[in-house]
Amino acid sequence: MDLLNQLFSVFNNTMSIHLREQLPPMAKYGVPGNWELGNINDEISSKELLYEYIDLIYEYMRDEDIFFEDENALYKVIQLKNYRIVITFPPFSDVIEITIVRPTINRVMADYKVDRKLKNRLDERAEGILIAGSPGHGKSTFASALAIYFADKFKIIKTIEKPRDLQLDDRITQFTVLPDDIEKVGDLLLLMRPDYVIFDEIRKNNDFEIYSDMRLSGVGMVGVIHATKPIDAIQRFLSRIELGLIPNIIDTVIFINNGEIDTVLSLNMVVKTPRGFNDQSLARPVIEVNDFINHTPLYEMFSFGEQIVVIPLKKNRVTKNSLYKEIAITLKENYYGLSDNAINLLRINNKTIKVSVPENFAKLIKNDFSIFDHIERDYKIKIVLDSYENKYKNIDVFQTKKHLIIKAGREFINRIVDIYIGEKFIMNAKVDYNGEIQLSRKKSTTKRLEKLLDSSDFKINLR
Repeated sequence: MDLLNQLFSVFNNTMSIHLREQLPPMAKYGVPGNWELGNINDEISSKELLYEYIDLIYEYMRDEDIFFEDENALYKVIQLKNYRIVITFPPFSDVIEITIVRPTINRVMADYKVDRKLKNRLDERAEGILIAGSPGHGKSTFASALAIYFADKFKIIKTIEKPRDLQLDDRITQFTVLPDDIEKVGDLLLLMRPDYVIFDEIRKNNDFEIYSDMRLSGVGMVGVIHATKPIDAIQRFLSRIELGLIPNIIDTVIFINNGEIDTVLSLNMVVKTPRGFNDQSLARPVIEVNDFINHTPLYEMFSFGEQIVVIPLKKNRVTKNSLYKEIAITLKENYYGLSDNAINLLRINNKTIKVSVPENFAKLIKNDFSIFDHIERDYKIKIVLDSYENKYKNIDVFQTKKHLIIKAGREFINRIVDIYIGEKFIMNAKVDYNGEIQLSRKKSTTKRLEKLLDSSDFKINLR
């Protein structure tokens, strides 16, 4: 191991060493998205020197945690602890070449900036996950962090890797593919009943088939796949899997760029007329691909004749209405009982928006202001928080055989109001043309309301 440690110590944060006949030894170093290639020294590598390196690597096999991932007379793929070593010989390569790769960093989920919506999705729903990105941008590092995150939640995690180089702990068993029967790996894993299988990396047709088959069998799947753009990860499935099955196989795409979470996509299928089609008779199943964080539709996928068409949608122009809508959606998703009419938005200048909410909600939001991070980033604005005092009005309530009638007053006609008992939010309701709210006594919310009527003053929020 002294040789490997010495080669990797010349430059800071070295990812790989490249040894080739007739060239000096080189190292790739830097950070994801910003790699540089430099000479370790000026000595030209001879065939004899490379064979000495190979013999030394074989010597490590006697004492270290090492095994062949793949081998024949023309190449060797070796996993030596956290080093992945690929050796090629002529005539497969024109000269002898040795490539040694190691992870540059180990990270956990807490090291990533994970939006609350994505965290909730990983905890509650996402089971067909693709981790996509260009080579060297940190896909496998994030996959390792996600595997540990699931294991910490007492999930049974297995992996399929070739080679097995994810940095994981002893709770997670790492499998490679069987030489003559890759499908057998999927069959065996199904017998083990894992909660999640991490598939690193998906490249060949059989890989796509195994991922899809296990996902349709009910296993949570996390696939690592090369892609230069987030949509490319989905498109690589289109030629291999029936279009209608795609949303059942993939529900979340996490695109990693420069070592960080860059984009998150979600998929759902609807029956509609594709964007740009005017004839309603052309309605068909359409897969909508959305930016998961800000709810923006990005692509539509559908069958047209014999072809599968992927149409990019023009990004919505940033307007006052789209910005205000995004802020309101974010608030309502995170705070139950906060309605549109309780949210006041005011543009202070081109770069600042003031958000005013009732004081009881303002106290909660102040401690969790990160819910606005994606809006501030996407719209390039700053959000400031303000509060106002809750204003209530005592009202009369009447019970008939079928309805609970709330006398809101004529000033509320055709308005949606917030109904409270004391400080407890109950529901939103619309006031009719008589200034009344009629609630069916058969509904569970009305029954809950009736039980609380005598417990405190009945109030209606004026906003």
